[in-house]
Amino acid sequence: SPASSARPRRRALAPRARAALPLRPPRPPRCLVPPRLWPSPRHRPRRAHAGSAQGARRLTAASASTAWTNPSSAGRVRAATRASCASASGSRRRRRRRAAAAAAAAEQHQMSASSLFLNYPCESTEDGVLEVAWSPSDAVVAIATDNHQINFYQDEGQIMVQCAITRECDVSCMVWQAKNKILATGWEDGHIAIYSLNNQKLDCVYSNDKDHSGARLSFLMWNPMSSRLVSGDSAGVVRVWKSDSRGALSMYKQYKCNSATTAGVFSTAGHMQSRSDVLGHAFSPSFFYGTEDGKVYFADDLGHMTEVQALSSSVDCMKFYGDKSRLVIITRALLMVQLQVGDDGRVAPVMKVKLSIAGSGEKSIKQVVWAGPGLIAAASGENLVRLWNLASDENYTLSLSSAGRMVGRSDRIVSVAFNPVQRYLAAGTMEGKVALWRFVGELPSPVTTAAAEGGEGGEPVAQGSVKPEDWEPMAPAVTAKGAVTKVSWGPGRGLLCAGGSQGSSVLREDVLHRKISGSMVAIQLNSNLVRLERLDGGHFIQKCDINIRGIAVTETHLAVWNGSHCQVFEVQDSMCVAVSSHQTSAGCMAFSKDDSILRTVGSAVEICNYNGVVKKRISFSEGEGEPTHLDINGKFLAVATSNGQLKLFDLSKREAKTAGTNKNATGAPKQLGSSGKFVDSATGESLGSIRSIACNADGTRVSILSDHVHGALRMLEPDTRLHVYDADRDVVDNFNCTSRGRYPVSHFWDTEEPKLLACETTRIRAASSEAGGPGVAAPPAAAKEAADEGKEGEEGKDDEGKDGEDKSASEAQKQFIRTKQGDAAPTESEMEVLTLFVTTDFGVLMQDAFPLEAPFQALIGVQVPRLYFAGTKENEESGAGAGGAFGNGPFVMHRVLQDFIGLEDVDVDTRAALLDFSYYLTIGNMDEAHRAVKLIRNPSVWENMAHMCVKTKRLDVAEVCLGNMGHARGAAAVRLPKQKGAPE
Repeated sequence: SPASSARPRRRALAPRARAALPLRPPRPPRCLVPPRLWPSPRHRPRRAHAGSAQGARRLTAASASTAWTNPSSAGRVRAATRASCASASGSRRRRRRRAAAAAAAAEQHQMSASSLFLNYPCESTEDGVLEVAWSPSDAVVAIATDNHQINFYQDEGQIMVQCAITRECDVSCMVWQAKNKILATGWEDGHIAIYSLNNQKLDCVYSNDKDHSGARLSFLMWNPMSSRLVSGDSAGVVRVWKSDSRGALSMYKQYKCNSATTAGVFSTAGHMQSRSDVLGHAFSPSFFYGTEDGKVYFADDLGHMTEVQALSSSVDCMKFYGDKSRLVIITRALLMVQLQVGDDGRVAPVMKVKLSIAGSGEKSIKQVVWAGPGLIAAASGENLVRLWNLASDENYTLSLSSAGRMVGRSDRIVSVAFNPVQRYLAAGTMEGKVALWRFVGELPSPVTTAAAEGGEGGEPVAQGSVKPEDWEPMAPAVTAKGAVTKVSWGPGRGLLCAGGSQGSSVLREDVLHRKISGSMVAIQLNSNLVRLERLDGGHFIQKCDINIRGIAVTETHLAVWNGSHCQVFEVQDSMCVAVSSHQTSAGCMAFSKDDSILRTVGSAVEICNYNGVVKKRISFSEGEGEPTHLDINGKFLAVATSNGQLKLFDLSKREAKTAGTNKNATGAPKQLGSSGKFVDSATGESLGSIRSIACNADGTRVSILSDHVHGALRMLEPDTRLHVYDADRDVVDNFNCTSRGRYPVSHFWDTEEPKLLACETTRIRAASSEAGGPGVAAPPAAAKEAADEGKEGEEGKDDEGKDGEDKSASEAQKQFIRTKQGDAAPTESEMEVLTLFVTTDFGVLMQDAFPLEAPFQALIGVQVPRLYFAGTKENEESGAGAGGAFGNGPFVMHRVLQDFIGLEDVDVDTRAALLDFSYYLTIGNMDEAHRAVKLIRNPSVWENMAHMCVKTKRLDVAEVCLGNMGHARGAAAVRLPKQKGAPE
């Protein structure tokens, strides 16, 4: 061919020149032939940069070709080749480093945006930690160390100096009562003692050195009502103790076996869970305990004890699976055994599985905890957490490589703990790190075996987490230099204690708060900085002396608190002046308009002045529960309790003094109506655990966010419904976000309009969905049926509409309401904002929905005609002093409501007319919407109404809208079909 004939010939080389070349390089590729000899454009090579790897290879090939044809330049060619390859390799390394840094920064930003744990080292602890135990009723943790001491710490690592316990040997086990601050301790020498903690004072209420003398206490456990304590020791003695209200013990029953006891667990099979407190103290559930020689015993507090199982190796761990009434045992030989427990205590083997654990040396399970209903998590000394789903008989692992770059891949997990309230899983490692994951999968639901196989009927089974994608990694925490051998979650949300060989720390989740009141907005920036900004301009940053856990703000004052202290500031033009700093254990606070602070403390809402002096109390009975949430809107107060009670008060009115009235209640705010309950109006069942509440502008409604409670762990799952309690009807309405694949995270009422509610939602991060695709949960059956009925109704209406022009306004209105209730397509954004109208006649209706995207970060309130957000400003100049790191925000930003675009600054009457216009459009009443704005000449109002007329098929109103818009061609197009008699 012409190309081959034109290829350059090689020149013959002398033997000496041929010997100078160590190896014959390959023939130059065809792409290095001069361009004039290329046969066709398809052979044309791609250009490559000389510093890239591809460019280096081509340069090497070209240089080799030159060296082959010119041997005198071979040395220079090899040097140039090495230099080019080195340059290309350096470029690759630099690109890898930049990509790794960018990926690490993105990963850290993503994790830190969702959650951040602050590290508070425990004071005066540098010794090795043996045991860690949180009080379930208060944020107090007991830490036992290898210097024969037990110290008590608060939620920021502050030591309670007067509460130390010191003996001549180490603690072997300790456990708190469920409802009281009473701690049971067991020691290496058989000593058992009970301590009561009140007002930071520790009292020993019981001590015993005889009954377990010389034998190490292997386990202690309180029964659910704290009326019995079971103890087991290394001599094989098990004792049942009877406890009074103070925690003092008296020996009740004793059992003896031939081997050291190792573990114990209470059984709930056959036990009446609904017994009263009196019966609960008289009767106690039975229990199981295991021994060193592999025996498993069943016992109760009536003197019955029998051996139920014999295993080949020592029992290391025992758990009771209440949903299936099964006893789960893990032995020293890594054998997992499940025993079915009958009501009479008899057991039947269900399953035995040999666990496989990698590694050299002694293999054992370090720690085992429940990580969900039927889901067990274990730390085995590997670089992963092993999880077993007992409901589906499946298992999987969570690797440290998914926990972030701060945790090394060669690190090993030696401790694990799970928080059912927030669904957080924590794992302590040998290198002093705490890896964190959040459960985002689907919780077990009661489906049947046949349904799981695609049929009908069958026995109910539970479905749950079966894959590692159900867990989302969070930012890991660094606690100490040594290994983290103990991790334990505290009561409530975001409180973790991690202890190891070189001390302990309290890790507390830092949640940033945002509040708006009138024209003043407070935005928390970090643990102790708050940005105060006025809506009419001007902002500054205030530094506080405490780590903030809550914020309240008015036009003139700011209050911050952390669960033990409260600071109150007076807000001036560009600074804050400290007013007071006082101690309080309040969990929730709010300002009232009469210069008072309302706070929840114990079983009452206290009304105090800015110095913390209590003036009045609103008391709640034991049946009503303790107040946990409160919210103030104008002069109205809403309070929710731990038992789901809802109360509304008018702060401008006072209760009248009558005979027999409690003196503390005299002068207290007047309650509006009777108490409500957060229950389903049809069934009377509880709607879940209340997470937050908000009161509307006239004190007639309370919006509620709640969580579903699952299983014996009381694991919380966010409810996808936004609930609204209507005090006039004493019922709870709701708006379900399931069809949009979301659940609500915050909610705000307008300060003047009692019907308008704004809500921020986030995407449900389910792994898969039949209806919504990845990341969107499938709507429930009821929602699907409602949607199907709506579609059938629409089809029927279309058929009926073929015979005439006139459709009733009620039919169009119903169709529009169905559209508003969920037919609108959800957005793809992670966050979404909904605006809703709440009325007695129509319930909760969505008015508008839009994605929450940059620069907006979070919704903080609504004041017609604007929604207010926390967001960042791209070109904002950095501030000075403490706020220099927050020069780009977050700041207050706003967005105009849809029906107020172009009419933001109008008078009060026009604003009210536009709000009525928006409401009537939402319910589909076009006639009333037209009357509301018929005197307004702004084209944007009529344009919005024209769009709605298309959805509701009201051509008569659309003609008026187009006329007011000055759209002559559109108005003529609408009149044309009406003249011809065509259907709308």
